[in-house]
Amino acid sequence: MRNKDKLSYIILGLLRTEPMSGYDLKKKFESEVGEFWQANTGQIYPSLKVLLNDKAVTYDVEIVGEKLEKKTYRITAYGEELFNTWLTHAVDRYPIQKDEFMLRLYFMDTDNEENMRKLVSDEREVHQKKLNYLLQRKAIIFGDDDTAQKSGHYLVLDFAIQRETMKIEWLSQLSLSFDNKKTRVK
Repeated sequence: MRNKDKLSYIILGLLRTEPMSGYDLKKKFESEVGEFWQANTGQIYPSLKVLLNDKAVTYDVEIVGEKLEKKTYRITAYGEELFNTWLTHAVDRYPIQKDEFMLRLYFMDTDNEENMRKLVSDEREVHQKKLNYLLQRKAIIFGDDDTAQKSGHYLVLDFAIQRETMKIEWLSQLSLSFDNKKTRVK
């Protein structure tokens, strides 16, 4: 397996929890893993092919309907070994963040205050929906289980909740500053 193919390691990690089809993996990237890593089917299936060639995963075929084949992938002992080795290595570098909201905000000036106000309001709404979703996921997955607080999944979810809460607070402060400025001008 290529040394820097992070997606393959993520797939191995997901397959450690349970066998999954490519479609199941895609759904994981749309929900849980999507909080910190994005991947689509055009990336997932080639990574699965590499993992199969390297004997890090295997699959079973099941016939769905009359003749549709569904492959369910499982991690092998070798895949477990690769994954565990990857877990022990330090993170070599952090990815560059792409945030279109911040980019737009950066380029706005005082002449664009009404656009800025709308941009901030829309962004706050997006983060509020995201926070609501994360809180719901936390309740569904962990409930009141205090022992879960030591799992990596819990910690990542907790971080995402704190991140969204902080963004909402910051965006709310921006909105208030617009309102205060408008009141002073009148």
